[in-house]
Amino acid sequence: MNTNLIFITSHTLKKGRVVDTNTHSCHELVFYCYGCNGVITIDGVDHKISAGDISVVTENIQHSEKHFSDVECLFFGFESDEEIESGVYHNVWDAKPIIQSIIKESIEQKYEYKSIINLKIQEIMLLLKRSMDITSKTDKSKSLFYCKNYIDENYMYKINISDLAKMAGYSIDHFRH
Repeated sequence: MNTNLIFITSHTLKKGRVVDTNTHSCHELVFYCYGCNGVITIDGVDHKISAGDISVVTENIQHSEKHFSDVECLFFGFESDEEIESGVYHNVWDAKPIIQSIIKESIEQKYEYKSIINLKIQEIMLLLKRSMDITSKTDKSKSLFYCKNYIDENYMYKINISDLAKMAGYSIDHFRH
């Protein structure tokens, strides 16, 4: 994956702010830092956004936003030779330290800072892909099947219900129910 940073900017958007429908000639990644309660419409589909979320809008895709509370956003425009999917990724706080390091690199502009920024954008995109992969491959019926097999193989031993719940991808209470 090759990326090329085009722009970085931050904005504090006030409650009631509407960002009109627009497009970009590059991909746009937005990290919603704090206080966010709103909706982003990407290619005609509404997505709820909250603090800690990241939206990714690919080049030339129409999008708009409505904010129901004040929010600080960090915007990154970049090019990539990798196929990227537009969407909203919820609760991606793991990306915050990476984003902070991108901002630090862009301010300090030390040797090869652009290369480091581009690598960090790739890292964020991989984190987002990983989160999609986990959610798309979580098949609850298969995980329950694995739990049943585990119980069948280990019925003579003490079995921890919290381990089974983790294996199935459920909370302990939901699994017990």
